[in-house]
Amino acid sequence: MAGLEGAGGAGVGQATIQCPECGTSVPIAMRHLSTTSDTDKLMIVVEPDLTDVWAHHWVHESD
Repeated sequence: MAGLEGAGGAGVGQATIQCPECGTSVPIAMRHLSTTSDTDKLMIVVEPDLTDVWAHHWVHESD
């Protein structure tokens, strides 16, 4: 899975996952929820949108 790309401060990024059945790269949109900092620790919380992953999965199930 690729890292977050092109967030550009907008709080949105994208990762991709490769389908093990057909090799297609399926995008996963990531939305930034919050960032907190505790002394020497930084926690970034993101929420994935798995709509495209499920849609791609259903394509394989219908075959």
